[in-house]
Amino acid sequence: MNQYINIKVCLIGLAVWLVVPSCTDHFEELNTPPTAVTVINPAFTFSESIRMDQINYNYEWINSRIFGAWVQHWANVTQDNGMPNYYMPDRRIDDLMWQHIYQNVLKNLERTQALLLDISDGDENDPEVRTRLAITRIYEQLPFEKLTAGYGDVPYFQGGRGMEGHSFPEYDPQSSIYPAIIQQLDASMAMLNQGDLSFGDADFFYGGNVEGWRRLANSIKLRVGMRMRNADPSAAQAAVTQAMQGPLISNNAQAAMLATSANNGPNETAHPITREMRFPDNKSRPGKQLVDMLKDKNDPRLTLIAEPTLESKQSGDPADHQFEGIRPNMTPAQYEELNLSRVSEVALDIWANEDRNVPVHVFTYAEAAFLKAEAALYGWGATEADAEGFYRDGIRAAMQMEPYNLPDATVDAYLAEHGTLSGSVEEKLEMIIEQKYIAFFSQGLEAYFDWRRTGFPVLDPGDRTANVTNGQIPRRAYYSQVEQSLNRANFQAAVSRQGEDHPLTRMWIDPENVPSIANR
Repeated sequence: MNQYINIKVCLIGLAVWLVVPSCTDHFEELNTPPTAVTVINPAFTFSESIRMDQINYNYEWINSRIFGAWVQHWANVTQDNGMPNYYMPDRRIDDLMWQHIYQNVLKNLERTQALLLDISDGDENDPEVRTRLAITRIYEQLPFEKLTAGYGDVPYFQGGRGMEGHSFPEYDPQSSIYPAIIQQLDASMAMLNQGDLSFGDADFFYGGNVEGWRRLANSIKLRVGMRMRNADPSAAQAAVTQAMQGPLISNNAQAAMLATSANNGPNETAHPITREMRFPDNKSRPGKQLVDMLKDKNDPRLTLIAEPTLESKQSGDPADHQFEGIRPNMTPAQYEELNLSRVSEVALDIWANEDRNVPVHVFTYAEAAFLKAEAALYGWGATEADAEGFYRDGIRAAMQMEPYNLPDATVDAYLAEHGTLSGSVEEKLEMIIEQKYIAFFSQGLEAYFDWRRTGFPVLDPGDRTANVTNGQIPRRAYYSQVEQSLNRANFQAAVSRQGEDHPLTRMWIDPENVPSIANR
């Protein structure tokens, strides 16, 4: 009996021994679920980066209640949710932009580059990855520049590089970041090659057209160069002049815009304004500065941006319609007197209409044209006499881009009244920036960064002084509280170099000694 058992055990052991090699020969195959993703396509991470940066990003909090509110495109209707409107800190909102860009957008762009380099075994000149690397790095400069323009010194060289071991990145001086952005744009443009593999349909802006990215990169360089104008005029002039000589976004079809899907679809595909304005009653409303400017210029975009006040619509006669923006930085007494029936909502047929696929404006032809007009005023890459032509191009582009699509006759009539630059260089600059300010509706951050740089349009800061700025419009956002806790040594080094973490602390691109804007 024992002999039988021993023989049986031996036979079982032999069977197991024979089976095991056959299992281990296909172990990886057997242990991989048939529907699992084992290889990530870098096109997916690239397109997801753009979507997260431009759509999955709380527009109401960042663009409407911080930067867009400070530049008075918007103001919130409630004091508790609209604290930044009143120059009071709401650290959750300040944290949001920092955390989202670093933890989501830049992390995904870093992953995209790593995946591409894996394909080529680290060879950046491999035609399979070269142009896609360049495109990824071009786009990467947009969120990085947004961060430094909003906060000042930020992690750039190590920022977003967690996969490379930089869990506690050093903050870089803004004076180093801006030249590095320009250098990266130049290097990336040099890598672009029409014959290389591109991103195809995963490229939401240009569908794989490499020359579109060259125009976008050069237009970003123009923006960044102008951003440096007050801090380093000679470097700014060199960058702007170079950009003016290269291909730029030259019509609305070449603009970088992200298509959206409305029709009450998911948040991930809806325009951030139409998504936020699904229930407009308790949301931000157009600011008084913007609405008054549109009224003063008899601008046909007024009805495409703002809704007639509820009170003025009661008669049912369009001739009775009135448009009023909400005041900035109201005192408690002024807030108590606020009657929302006498304040315009955003235009309901456009910006609160989820049946309308309004594109997200990332870099428009109008912006490129206005930047060219400003450069021409200083003789950077064009002459002052050229400025008016660029200015008119900018107005036409802004009026005819989505979602406005105004006809030529309407634009021609407007240009006949507002299309001539006159006065001193500074007066011409004011005219250019005011039109750019209108064109930037939906891009409150860019309008704010321009106001801080130029002092235009001239803004009324409002009457409340019981706030952290004593009634002055903030110059920057607070750093992330999470970052202060987890990366404290590098945060403190930045603060000791730049100045107190306070909304009135000026950064390198916003010096105090610019005569034309120092007191604005």
